[in-house]
Amino acid sequence: MTKKLAIYSRLICVLITAQIANFSIAQTSLELIAPLNIPLILSGNFGEFRGSHFHTGIDLKTQGKEGFPVLAAADGKVKRVKVSPWGYGNALYLEHSDGSQTVYAHLQKFAPEIQAWLLKKQYSGRVFALDLRLDLEFTFASGDTIGISGNSGGSGGPHLHFEIRDKHQHPVNPLHFDLPISDKRPPEIGALTVVPLNRWGVEQQEDAISVSPSDTGRVEPGPIHLGVKAIDRLDGASNVCGVYKIEVYIDGSPHFECTIDTLDFSVNQDMNAHVYYPTWKNGRSNVHRFDVLEGDRLPIYDLAPTKPLNLEHDSILNVQVKCYDAHGNNSSKNYILRGDSDLESPPAPGVMGRKTRTTLPTAAFELVSGNLKLKASNKTFYSKEDVFIQEVDSLELLTGPSTIPLKKPVEISLKTKGDLPEDLWVARSVDDKGRLSGAIKCEMEYDRLIFKTKNLGRYRFERDTIPPRLLPKHSATPVVKSGDLIFHVEDAVSGVEKIEATMDGEWILLRWDPKKKTAIYKSSDSFHEPGSKVRVEVIATDAVGLESKWSGTVQMK
Repeated sequence: MTKKLAIYSRLICVLITAQIANFSIAQTSLELIAPLNIPLILSGNFGEFRGSHFHTGIDLKTQGKEGFPVLAAADGKVKRVKVSPWGYGNALYLEHSDGSQTVYAHLQKFAPEIQAWLLKKQYSGRVFALDLRLDLEFTFASGDTIGISGNSGGSGGPHLHFEIRDKHQHPVNPLHFDLPISDKRPPEIGALTVVPLNRWGVEQQEDAISVSPSDTGRVEPGPIHLGVKAIDRLDGASNVCGVYKIEVYIDGSPHFECTIDTLDFSVNQDMNAHVYYPTWKNGRSNVHRFDVLEGDRLPIYDLAPTKPLNLEHDSILNVQVKCYDAHGNNSSKNYILRGDSDLESPPAPGVMGRKTRTTLPTAAFELVSGNLKLKASNKTFYSKEDVFIQEVDSLELLTGPSTIPLKKPVEISLKTKGDLPEDLWVARSVDDKGRLSGAIKCEMEYDRLIFKTKNLGRYRFERDTIPPRLLPKHSATPVVKSGDLIFHVEDAVSGVEKIEATMDGEWILLRWDPKKKTAIYKSSDSFHEPGSKVRVEVIATDAVGLESKWSGTVQMK
């Protein structure tokens, strides 16, 4: 069954009865079929929270394995082919007659004719990762096999990421299409989050409280922001998905409404402003804000308050939250907030050696304390924030709070003491237990170590002097039973940046999969003579330029 829908037009009519919400979108000539010939069970839906962005498609389970035919959801021609060790991995973009596109990502491989064309492009360009807008036309009819499902790129397990974009490249909600997806489960609504603001309008995260449904929350009088934990699940799986629509009523009057019909890649990172970031960063808790921060540019808000709620002593606020999914299932919860002056507390004392300054969302910002400097361009912060910096020791710093989101990277620099080497420096994140993780490449300018980051927190500078680890699959040879060559490659600090190989002095294609820590030459490339002995050389390079090399004579099959 198909349903005609206008991808390029957002026209929503909502009819709410006591138990049912019905949603409709204007029609279009585009007709879609399911992109897989197996039951469609979702592990992720459109608009759910991911890392630092909204998910722009749906993730379809493939029964925990690769290898299912992926079908063209409508007649179209291939507009773009992308290969990357990250992100969407192997992805195909199919353009349809009305200018809309469907996207199929994390593929194991493409249709044979595309795969052959792609291999030629990779060898002629001497490159694995490609992002090609096609000058040749590969045309497919609805239901044709365009590729094979896989687990490529940043995928966390075998599945198909399926996406629909309008002619302006804005992703739209695939669950508005009549795909055979079963969903009779209503959204799940949890606790209400209440965040007080100080007199300057800065959120006091350390004083936030949670209020369970039907409970009465005692709140310090003054301005407050609200949010609620809300998720959805679909039939056939327990995966946490996102809600489609939220309505909030204060004392019976409409206060807030958001609907996730369409998204915009250029501002999609502003999910960090919609989610209550402290609980998202520290525990991946799906708390939706009912206030729109000044720097939030998302196109999802139908009704938003222009100023914080104000709660006075002994006053009562009745809060009702209604959540809907894209199939019309809905839930509702009620909360009571009461102002209580007995909860008032004095401001927290300052921290020795820590310098703090209040940011403005639209202004550039600079904070200097001793040898430490933090610089931010305008529109880096989503709201007013009390930002601090603190020098821990000669090579370690603390900046925060770590629980505020950044729209753009800030520049952090530390003036060094004494003569230090100028190269191989990285900034590594330090957790509460002193453990190091990640690495950001640094620059040394005169006597200052400089790096950029979109995450405030604790960082330690160190030199990455350890080259990547590069080994053949087996101790003596990289050749495996299939005749392919497989290498293990990883880096302990700054991460592998690239890996390349030659065979008898000529470049060969290595399929690099960082999450599996492997790089593979396929014997099906037919670059070598079967049964021949060849000289293979491989070089792996990390983010600071350190190299590891492997070379040997290999008996090919």
